[in-house]
Amino acid sequence: MNCRPQPNLRRMRLGFTLVEVMVTLAIVGGIMVSITQILQAARLSRDTIHNLQETRLVGPAILDWIERDLRGLWVFNLPVDRVLRVRNRVVSGMDADALDFVTTTDSVLGYEVKNQLVRSDYGEVGYRLRERPDDDDFLELYRREGFGVDDEPFEGGSWVFLSDRVKQFDIQVYYEDGPDADPKEEFDPTKENEKTTVQIAGEEVEFNGLPARLEISLTL
Repeated sequence: MNCRPQPNLRRMRLGFTLVEVMVTLAIVGGIMVSITQILQAARLSRDTIHNLQETRLVGPAILDWIERDLRGLWVFNLPVDRVLRVRNRVVSGMDADALDFVTTTDSVLGYEVKNQLVRSDYGEVGYRLRERPDDDDFLELYRREGFGVDDEPFEGGSWVFLSDRVKQFDIQVYYEDGPDADPKEEFDPTKENEKTTVQIAGEEVEFNGLPARLEISLTL
């Protein structure tokens, strides 16, 4: 006679009901949404910190580069209208002045001459801004560099991208030193039939030389 006990059908039941599956999915979905929100917040914080750090590092580096180029301003055996030009410009409602000059600092870019890559000991340099295609709140800043010096030192050359988070690039031109000197917006000796007159020692005189100093303001 077989006396084995019958199995408990309730304990032998396998799997989950549809309600249990739906509850589990709802719980897992809520956890995933929370994790996604946390990761998104962390990414935004990381990007914000990165942009702040980049701005603090890039801004001084660009100004140091401009200062280095200007300290090498080449004036020997060149007329004034081929040495320096500062133009007052506004792009998208923001100051976007243009700066062009000839400098004796070594070129950054390499140029191919007779199948050899060489660098120039002097050349044409410029700084120019343009609208940023994907954001109207910022401008893009580029550095222009030309190999050697030709008859049009303020045109041509190769452009190198510097920054796409510029809010202002303003240049003030001073024709004399001192705390009481009045700044001008431009210095453009290439304009024909346009004389530059300035107040020096209380008298208005025609100015034919180079400015005493430039003050450059860059906001990122």
